[in-house]
Amino acid sequence: MTHGGLNSVQEAIYHKVPLLGFPFGTDQKLNMRRAINDGYARQILWKEVSEESLSEAIGDMLHNPRYGIKSLWISLLLYFITLFSLQFYRS
Repeated sequence: MTHGGLNSVQEAIYHKVPLLGFPFGTDQKLNMRRAINDGYARQILWKEVSEESLSEAIGDMLHNPRYGIKSLWISLLLYFITLFSLQFYRS
């Protein structure tokens, strides 16, 4: 669970962990929107938080393999982009 700040999103990607976001600010909302569009996150707005909405979101993320697969995919993609970029600059 995160507010959706850039560091939180980057750490989740690095560790291949899906996100459940509760954004406050503009950048957090944009970060969460991108993560949702990429398929490795869900969001609950603060005005919609309830025991039921939280339980449903967590249950969905735990039992739907899509979130874990997308988290793994994004993490590996960024890893290889970084790896190949470093190889290019070392040459």
